[in-house]
Amino acid sequence: MSADQSTPSTPEIPPWQHAEHLIATALRHKGFFVLNFNDERHHAPLHSGDTTSIITPDLDIRGHGFSAAADMKWKTDTTYTRKTGQDETGIDANNYAHYRHFEMVSGLKVWLFFLHEAIQEIAYAPLAGYLFTFARFVPPDVATYGKGGMVYFPYAVFRRALLEDFQSGHWDARPLLYRSHS
Repeated sequence: MSADQSTPSTPEIPPWQHAEHLIATALRHKGFFVLNFNDERHHAPLHSGDTTSIITPDLDIRGHGFSAAADMKWKTDTTYTRKTGQDETGIDANNYAHYRHFEMVSGLKVWLFFLHEAIQEIAYAPLAGYLFTFARFVPPDVATYGKGGMVYFPYAVFRRALLEDFQSGHWDARPLLYRSHS
C-alpha cells in the first residue's frame, strides 16, 4: 500500500486525524467499542478537577472485559539516535506527564499507538507498567519538537504490525487484554 493511500494529504483530513481513524476502526474490527474524545475542532478535551486539568488521550477503548485510553501519534518515521544507538519514537513531554497523571486519577491504562508512514507500520504498547520504564526525556533546549521537551522510547520495545495487516485485521490485539502490564 502506498503512503498516499494510508495518510491522504488533503486539507480536509490531516494525516494524524486519518491515522486516528485507522486505529479506531481496527480496534472496532477486533470487537472493541471506541469513543473518540476529540471535539469538533480536533482538540483533545481536558478532564477538569477542582484545581487542575488533564489532557485526555484521543480514544476510550472498552470491550472483552477491558477498559483503557489510547493516544494515536502520526510520525513520518522513527528516529535513529546516536546517543542511544537505536531507533526511537516519542511524544511531547507535556502530553507524557498528562497521560501519566490521567492513568493515576482514572485507573485506566494509556496505550500509545504510532503510525510511522515511511515504514508503513503501527507500533503500540501500554504506558503504565511498561513504556515508562524505557522513557528517555530530552529537555526543551535540545528537543527539536515539543515546547516542554520530548520523551522518547526505543522502537524495539513496541508490538508492531504492518499498516496493511492492521487495516485488514491481521494484527495481535491480545496484548491489550493482558493484565501483566497494569
